Amino acid sequence: MSIAENVHPAGFYTLGAPITDEKVPAGPLEERWDTRKFNAKLINPTNRRKISIIIVGTGLAGASAAATLGEAGYKVTSFCYQDSPRRAHSIAAQGGINAAKNYQHDGDSVYRLFYETVKGGDYRAREANVYRLAQVSVNIIDQCVAQGVPFAREYGGLLDTRSFGGVQVSRTFYARGQTGQQLLIGAYQALERQIAADLAPKLAEDGLVFVGLDEAALLWGTVTVDDIRALLPQPSTVIVKDGEVGATSLSATGTVFEPSPKIDVVEVVGAGDAFAAGYLHALLAGRSERERLQRGHEAAGRALTTTDDVGAALA
Repeated sequence: MSIAENVHPAGFYTLGAPITDEKVPAGPLEERWDTRKFNAKLINPTNRRKISIIIVGTGLAGASAAATLGEAGYKVTSFCYQDSPRRAHSIAAQGGINAAKNYQHDGDSVYRLFYETVKGGDYRAREANVYRLAQVSVNIIDQCVAQGVPFAREYGGLLDTRSFGGVQVSRTFYARGQTGQQLLIGAYQALERQIAADLAPKLAEDGLVFVGLDEAALLWGTVTVDDIRALLPQPSTVIVKDGEVGATSLSATGTVFEPSPKIDVVEVVGAGDAFAAGYLHALLAGRSERERLQRGHEAAGRALTTTDDVGAALA
């Protein structure tokens, strides 16, 4: 018999008793988090780079937190299971995002949003946390607008709201039927801005760096492969990919350019990763630099000519 079968849930709580460990500050409900913020020690901006913050996950909350803390000056390390932040469950929130701004002057308030959220959750939520959610909802809209989220607007230019979910007030800010997607795009753009600001020193620590010429132009404003090499002088080898034109290897032994073969492209997704895999395959096999680039083109070509997740294996 397992341990779980020996443990009865009645031993952990008393029916009807309040939660003993809410992980929230003490005091009146509407003052708890304001008191907590006031009593928290402030950090001088010059000392923020000395503090490292780890954020696991790049959903709407994780990406926004990482971008905001990075903008504030903290040293942030963000973890995601993809190679870049691109998808989150919050994309399903297409109907809109609620905030107690009371733009329509229809009786909305922080307390009303708090009450209706607790009621809508069948009274199962921790009230202090829901009250804090209602409080910060007002500022969240401003932050989203600053990040470029294209909320719907009235003819006069003011943000538009609508009633959503059966409530009697118009507190839902929306971006057509793509609110969740647009919120994520805004958060990811803010996060990518912080990544770009700190990308060059991170790449400088590596021995081999793959860079897309078009991506470098967007991130750093570079134009040529020599501009990229000047920006990244420490890595022993820098591979610059330029799509259908070719790939250039810049190393201490010299510069090698290998043109891309002519192929009929079926699907462009995955070509960059396939090129890197082909190059590394040849590198581990002890091939010359030109052969490594050719192997990279061959792997990329197989990825470009199939709609499957993985192209045909290299010989």
